[in-house]
Amino acid sequence: MNAVLTTISEYFVQSIATVLFLPLWVVLMIFINSSIPFLASKKMTLNLTLGSSFLGFVFAVFSLFYCIKNPQALVENNITWMSTDFQISFGVFVDNLSALMLVFTSLICFVVQLFSFGYMKKDESFHRFYIYLNLFMFCIFGFILASNVIQSYVFLELVGVITYLLIGFWYKKRSATRAARKAFIINRIGDVCLLIGIVVLVYFSVVFNSAQNMVTLSYSTLQFAVETLYSMVSDNAYLAIGVLIFLGIMAKTAQIPMQNWIVGTIEAPAPATALMNSFGIVAVGVYLCARFYPLFILSKSLMIFITFIGIVTALIGAYVAMSQNDLRKILAYSTSSQLGVVLVGFGVGAFSASIFCFVVHGVTKALMFLVGGALITSLKNEADIRYMGACREKLPLYAFSFFIGAISLCGALFSGFYSEASLFNSVLDFGNEFLSFGFLLFVFMSAFYLFRAYFLIFEGDKKDDISQDFSEWTIKCSIVLLSLIVIFIGYILRGCFGDFIFFISPDKLNYLNLVQNVLLLFVVFGAGFIAYQLYMAQNKTYIILKEKALNKSNLPYKLSYNAFYFDKVSDWFAESLFLRLCRFFDFIEKYVIGGIFVVLALTTRVFSYIFSRSQTGNVQSYVTYSLIVLSGVLAVVAVLYILGSLMGV
Repeated sequence: MNAVLTTISEYFVQSIATVLFLPLWVVLMIFINSSIPFLASKKMTLNLTLGSSFLGFVFAVFSLFYCIKNPQALVENNITWMSTDFQISFGVFVDNLSALMLVFTSLICFVVQLFSFGYMKKDESFHRFYIYLNLFMFCIFGFILASNVIQSYVFLELVGVITYLLIGFWYKKRSATRAARKAFIINRIGDVCLLIGIVVLVYFSVVFNSAQNMVTLSYSTLQFAVETLYSMVSDNAYLAIGVLIFLGIMAKTAQIPMQNWIVGTIEAPAPATALMNSFGIVAVGVYLCARFYPLFILSKSLMIFITFIGIVTALIGAYVAMSQNDLRKILAYSTSSQLGVVLVGFGVGAFSASIFCFVVHGVTKALMFLVGGALITSLKNEADIRYMGACREKLPLYAFSFFIGAISLCGALFSGFYSEASLFNSVLDFGNEFLSFGFLLFVFMSAFYLFRAYFLIFEGDKKDDISQDFSEWTIKCSIVLLSLIVIFIGYILRGCFGDFIFFISPDKLNYLNLVQNVLLLFVVFGAGFIAYQLYMAQNKTYIILKEKALNKSNLPYKLSYNAFYFDKVSDWFAESLFLRLCRFFDFIEKYVIGGIFVVLALTTRVFSYIFSRSQTGNVQSYVTYSLIVLSGVLAVVAVLYILGSLMGV
């Protein structure tokens, strides 16, 4: 049996490029299906899309099985795209990390597409939405399977384009188009920095690498390339290259100060928001960080920089989420905060724990965004948690699923316990007291805003009527499936994850330290107790504290509620400085540079007109013109001679 499975898995691995073309074929079929009004079928669009993602999941599972049976196996198939002094290829690259990411990405894509049928069924742009989902799946699969850095950058840009289209899907809403532009521009800033870093890496890999037959910056040889670079350049130059590349990762993972765009994802339909905040564009940043880890780990300064950015983002994101009233904003800021902790894990050398934490976060955040989208629609599009309440009575499935997600996300139970405990233990082992305290503070704030949201939405007094309970089986099946994954996936992976996903050598995940785990759980349930006292028990002492804390004149509250004014500062910079600078350069281009060319053109036309009119064919006219010109030249010479004599020259 094992021999048969091994043979089948080898076939799927060698044919893994098929998963890239399936979504494109489905896009063509949906386009044809939607273009014929009397034949257009939403169920056909759904079936084609689900079939594509399910087949991709099958390929991914067998690829994962192949990697399990062949530890540290690398399958790389390339087609040469350009070959001069160096070789640039397009191909597929399958190792433990890409196989694992492909499994979870295809699984979440399948669940989101299933959920989308019930959620978007009545939308007039139903088919267009599924076209975007399939294009997104093509881009993210292409990025995961990319065999080299240059190919990754190409698919990275495509992911950015599809993200722009999804955020601005309801383009008639001004807020949606504005959010889409902001996300696109901020990510382009990071991408430019990343491109500069890649170009520098290409240059040094060509100069210092004598093996011309090797694919430029292939992931199979990237570690050798960066080690060569490290030995050839100064520490400051190496640090600059690493920072440039990490700036691209910061933009994708919504890290300070490029985190503003993540809130704009709430303008997209709920399924798209769930996809982008789980295994979508943010996953691109984490995956890129994992691929460039051989570059980062060689520089202590780079690792400190990554850790600093991660912990600051984690704390600021959690602090901002504590005061938000829009459920979608709470979850969006939570994404930025949680990814900051993942980067902290990379910074302290906990490679396996970081990937584990990210995988659990991805499935959990997908669950919470889908539940949130269905809940908000059931409440007549009311997203403010202050106007919800007692939803557990009529929406028990949503309440149960949201509670599972919240408990897991704050690391108290289920899969989140294993991932967050292993990451916390790695941070403690790093030995920095301030970093450990910052991690505990992040856990406290995360637990507080999650429990606050749960109590205000599902418990307490009834404040709003439920217009409908989404009874579509696709929605309920998606939520139940994700809930089961959140409950069990951590338990399944807890023992083998560090032996399968690691850097250099296997790493045992430490999540069984009793004292540290008790401390972590004490912080989580302490935050839950405070949230309960504030929003459920109505304890007078806590109410007085809440009123003081939520005073609009209170600076800490204003900083939290207004997200430290990052959005307003960026808008001011864009409108007051950058826009004026653009208008100035537009003036220079239009009236100065353009004016010079206009003057040159007019001068040419004037002289051409004069010379053309002078061509009469009459010899006497030519003699006359010549005498006039000669006389003019002599007159000028005479005047210059006289002036020179008078001036004593």
